[in-house]
Amino acid sequence: MQQNKIEADYTEKSSDKIPKDLIISQSVEAGSKVAQNTQISFVISTGKAVIVPNFSTMTKEEAAAQTDLAVTVKPQYSSTVAYGKLISQSVPAGRQFTDEPAKVTVIYSEGRPYIDDLVGKSEKELPAYFYEFTGKGANITYSVTYVDSGEPKGQVVCASLYNQYMEMNTHVEIQVSRGNL
Repeated sequence: MQQNKIEADYTEKSSDKIPKDLIISQSVEAGSKVAQNTQISFVISTGKAVIVPNFSTMTKEEAAAQTDLAVTVKPQYSSTVAYGKLISQSVPAGRQFTDEPAKVTVIYSEGRPYIDDLVGKSEKELPAYFYEFTGKGANITYSVTYVDSGEPKGQVVCASLYNQYMEMNTHVEIQVSRGNL
């Protein structure tokens, strides 16, 4: 275009029909004769756009089933957001992706943390059990006290909380058998 002294101006736009880097439209019809120093505008395709949906209208299963996006679904405990509802999404709804991979992390509520009855469990199961809470955003801690008991050594014989929902910041006291009676 430089040799013909024509000025070109390029803009980009997504297109479901026109492949990436091809012309969607131009201001002067192809094959037309133009005067020197004519300004011609071209609209270039960036390819098909993937539009990020509003994940608050979906279940976590529906979010995970998205095929046009790389969606990571994470569960998190919440005392303010109901079970199964969206807490947040890393990319706002309506954002378009064309060139870059469309990666979105969505966080859905697990509701408030619930503690089972730990009596009869082995002490060695406790770290993994409580990690489940902290791994999902709840600050649930525990401490162990060893007590005289006829139950097998290392078995939980009592817990300060059981079979109930807990607050997000809770401490649980657990008694574990010494197995000496």
